[in-house]
Amino acid sequence: MISKRAKDYLFSLLSIVAVLALVGLISEIVLRAQDPQGFKISLFGSKGNYVDDEVLGWRPVQEQYFWHESTRPLVLQKSENAIRVFAMGDSFTKAHGGIGRENSFYHLIEQRLEQRCQPGELEVFHFGVSGYCQRQQQALIERFGSEYSPDLVIIQAYLGNDVGENGELIIRRVDSEGKWHNSYQGQSEQPNQERVEPATKRLADFLYVHSYATRFYGRRLKIIWWKINGIPIEVKHPGRGHQPKPTALDSINVSPHILQLMNRDVPQPIELAWERTDSLIGQIQRTAQAMDCGLFFILVPQELQVNHDAWREAVESFHLDQALFDRELPNARFIRILEQHQIDYLDLTPIFRRLIENGSDLYDGHFNAEGHRATAEATLEALSASGMLP
Repeated sequence: MISKRAKDYLFSLLSIVAVLALVGLISEIVLRAQDPQGFKISLFGSKGNYVDDEVLGWRPVQEQYFWHESTRPLVLQKSENAIRVFAMGDSFTKAHGGIGRENSFYHLIEQRLEQRCQPGELEVFHFGVSGYCQRQQQALIERFGSEYSPDLVIIQAYLGNDVGENGELIIRRVDSEGKWHNSYQGQSEQPNQERVEPATKRLADFLYVHSYATRFYGRRLKIIWWKINGIPIEVKHPGRGHQPKPTALDSINVSPHILQLMNRDVPQPIELAWERTDSLIGQIQRTAQAMDCGLFFILVPQELQVNHDAWREAVESFHLDQALFDRELPNARFIRILEQHQIDYLDLTPIFRRLIENGSDLYDGHFNAEGHRATAEATLEALSASGMLP
């Protein structure tokens, strides 16, 4: 027989569950009423096409095809008088998001250059792997450089997560299914993602895609998490700026590390990550010099740096104290490192900002087709002006 005390506990528990369910239902109705047309977002996950690598952390299953199966495989023998180029980068280089190889900026550059060269005079090998930063790029140059003798290494660096990954603020690992997961300073960016049962994960994904209330309260919980991680967030107006309708922020990965790179009062972990980035770039430069190989960096800005609307929405939605941030800091710091090491580079930040101000749409989380075209045109012009490529 159940005691009165146990019954009281059970009644209290059921009452709390009922109240939470009612609050969730009312929130869903109110939020949907504010956006009559309604919208759903989609989730995407990494395909199981990675394996552990002792040095790189992870690599594609088919190492000879670092991009995907239609990419030119690595071949040892270099054609006579050929210009061999290593094109390195992360998911932007990989053309993440279903853009397709034919629309990627490296492939567009390769097509243009092939029109200027004799058949077989140009060999471009793609090393675009999601999540790779300068740490892996240095390891790739050391692994393949001396054997395959590139004449030029082009590295696409993202002014979002590369610095954090270089300093191991963001740590990725590959699980037994070949998918990789992120953690930020040891804390999962998606808490408990790796421990939940598949059915629970599917339910959470379903709610996130279909429920306004899930995203609405999830954003508030994210703000609390950011405060714990030292993000300078203004919380005087906690109810302002949380609109359920689609905004420019919906396709942007806004994480603590991304924002900390723009913090005028540079946190110590970020400063150490910059020092590590400086060290890695120095290693890359020395390795390239030892191989008598040219080196060129393409700096890809965060969308928050170049899209004024997205930045305003971030300030309002996440209650940021705008005076504490400088959107020019990531590229200014990266450029200073490159210039200290006397490395040629192209900073896409001013180019992209101007194009977006003139109405261009360049991002969809990563580059869309227009973003790849703009990157290809600017890069080709810079490489030709430098004399590194015809």
